[in-house]
Amino acid sequence: MKTRMTWTLALWLMLCLACNYVIAAAPADWNKSNIDTTQFNESHTMTIMARVYQNGAVVKTTGSKVAVFIGDALRGVADFDGTSVNNGVYYNFFYLDVACSSSSESGYAFKYYNPTDDTVYDLTIPSEYTSLPFSEDGYGDFDGNGDLIPFVLTLPAPPQDPTITVTITPSAAVTAGAQWKIDSGSWNNSGATVASTAGTHTISFKDVTGYTTPASQSVTLNLGDKITRTGTYVPINPTVKYTLSPNNAQWKIDSGSWNNSGATVTTTAGTHTIT
Repeated sequence: MKTRMTWTLALWLMLCLACNYVIAAAPADWNKSNIDTTQFNESHTMTIMARVYQNGAVVKTTGSKVAVFIGDALRGVADFDGTSVNNGVYYNFFYLDVACSSSSESGYAFKYYNPTDDTVYDLTIPSEYTSLPFSEDGYGDFDGNGDLIPFVLTLPAPPQDPTITVTITPSAAVTAGAQWKIDSGSWNNSGATVASTAGTHTISFKDVTGYTTPASQSVTLNLGDKITRTGTYVPINPTVKYTLSPNNAQWKIDSGSWNNSGATVTTTAGTHTIT
């Protein structure tokens, strides 16, 4: 007669669910009918009691799931259990029955599904736990005090919001009040770094007297991007027009060429001599 043994392992999942680190689509196939039992050995099943934490607090998201895989093969899956025990105390656990081929099987991967953002998160397992620890008394590893050793899973660091840094030239335009902004946001000084969101945005520049304003720029941002752009203002050179009498007389600016009466001449900002 074959005896079935079940190991129970207390599993504490430390998750940073505020991040948007997408690694898969919604788990339509995460149900017990799809658990791979081709390597299943009835004498080596495992029951995992999982509690999920976010920034040190217990996650209590109805509809969330935890699943266990070896390769692409689903070995166990459980829904969040927020059942009330008594006096307002809740389980807030995931209970997984895992199909194992032996007590020394390795290569387990754990994933968490968050229905709030319809995202699956891939969890990092410490190398010493890729082969789950078992003990012959049927409960999982204990430390010297008889307490279950925490099984810690962590998410990779979340990608950061993208940023845009814009430098404005020339410095004279900056002194004259040149600035830039993202979409309909506030104006920013040259060299400022501004956090934005993923997607397509427009960088525009403030009009400044005496300069041609740079054309607006379209930028597409992804999470984690650090974009730099430059906006160049072009000075609008002054013009001089002289009408002389008699009209056959001529005039010039500084040491430039002679101009007929009524001619319009472009020059530079500053002090000049007309003769």
